[in-house]
Amino acid sequence: MAESYLKEMTGIIDSLLESKEELFFRPLPQYPSVDRDLALLLGLGVSSEDVISKIVEAGGGLLKEISIFDVYEGDEIPDQKISLGIRMRFQSFERTLTDAEVDIGVEKIVRNLAEDLSVQQRL
Repeated sequence: MAESYLKEMTGIIDSLLESKEELFFRPLPQYPSVDRDLALLLGLGVSSEDVISKIVEAGGGLLKEISIFDVYEGDEIPDQKISLGIRMRFQSFERTLTDAEVDIGVEKIVRNLAEDLSVQQRL
C-alpha cells in the first residue's frame, strides 16, 4: 500500500513540475481563523449559488471560505422554503480578528441576503 501511495504522489509531483502553468504558493497563516455558521430560510426559487454569490459580495476581504453543510426540508420549515446551513471562515493574514469584527461582517451578510434575495436567518 505504501508503494502505491508513493507512486501516486510521484506522479502528482511530476505532473506539477511539467505543467506550463505558473504555480503560486501562499505561506501558512500566522493568525487563527474564525468560523461562523448560519442557518438560512430561502424560497425554492433562490439557488444556493445566488446565496453564495451574495455572501462573497457582502463578506469583504476577511471572508476566506464558504461551504454548505446542510440542506433541510421538513416539518419545522414553512412550505415552499428550505433551510440551508452555511459555514463561513474569516481570517486576516495581518492580525487576530476580534469577535466584534466578525459579527459586523456576518450582520452585513445577513442584511444583504434579506434585502436582495428575501433570505431570512433561521434562529
